[in-house]
Amino acid sequence: MNLTPKQRRFAKNIAAGMGQSAAAAAAGYANDSRASLAVTACRMLKNPDIQRAAYAEREARLAGPLAHKALSAMEGVLDNPDAPAASKVQAARWILEAGGHGIESRRLLARIGEVDERAVSLLSVADLERLVTSGQERVRFVKASIIEAETVPPSADPADSAEES
Repeated sequence: MNLTPKQRRFAKNIAAGMGQSAAAAAAGYANDSRASLAVTACRMLKNPDIQRAAYAEREARLAGPLAHKALSAMEGVLDNPDAPAASKVQAARWILEAGGHGIESRRLLARIGEVDERAVSLLSVADLERLVTSGQERVRFVKASIIEAETVPPSADPADSAEES
């Protein structure tokens, strides 16, 4: 990624949650008018290198102290006996999703398989075909697992029969 210093600042500003035009202005881009600044910001956000830089910056922010704070807050909700049940469920769901164990993470993996981090627009036809085939195979596997699980009677689980004894 060969970004200019302004492009790097723009990517950091976007990762920090600034709006597009504000991120461009704070990065030092000319702001003769709101419209020209918005056009500049929009054009920069289409640049795959800037997208990757913003993503990497956001990931670094989330993997650091912010992740610890968020996890601590969610654990606090789970441990609070006065917290509403719905809040506890949301906190548990968030923790599972953040750890890659949630439903959305599993759905995404089932849909697309292991994805190369390159932008889809940069993938070759062969890479795209491989991703599609991989995703189709994963969907077939998940469907077969679900069908198999539905056909096994619940009492056939050896762990269940051991607990009943």
